[in-house]
Amino acid sequence: MQVSINPKKNFEVKRASASVLLKAFLCFVWGILLATSFAQSGFSYFPVLVFFIVLSILIVAKKDKNASMFIEIDKQGIWVHNQLLTDWNNYITSFITKEYIGENNTEKLTINLEYYKDGENGFFLNHLHFDGNEDKTEYEVMDAIQYYYKHRQS
Repeated sequence: MQVSINPKKNFEVKRASASVLLKAFLCFVWGILLATSFAQSGFSYFPVLVFFIVLSILIVAKKDKNASMFIEIDKQGIWVHNQLLTDWNNYITSFITKEYIGENNTEKLTINLEYYKDGENGFFLNHLHFDGNEDKTEYEVMDAIQYYYKHRQS
């Protein structure tokens, strides 16, 4: 999947804060409780339920002001949690590994970054684990890494 990259902007991956997910969940539960209450008193519960479901979706969909920066990729290199992990001169490669977890064989993807550090022997390997709360996929991140590496300033 090729992601469209705006060369004038940094590629950012933000991770939703737990508070937004909690608010959406509580809103959804409140809607179910209210709809149940309406149904027991003889009123139509469907409009109430739809309203709270839509409200829950809007809470999750709106931009999360508290979302934390997980990964940022730019002309300098790759940043993780606002710290420069590697610049393009020290970058070696990146690849995705797939692991199946649990009885349900849930697929878990990890981005692995290999890079050198100035003044250190050998290379380093960093694993970027996605937990599903990110606003970009692992494949979009890989596309961005390839794009910025290809267009790096030497």
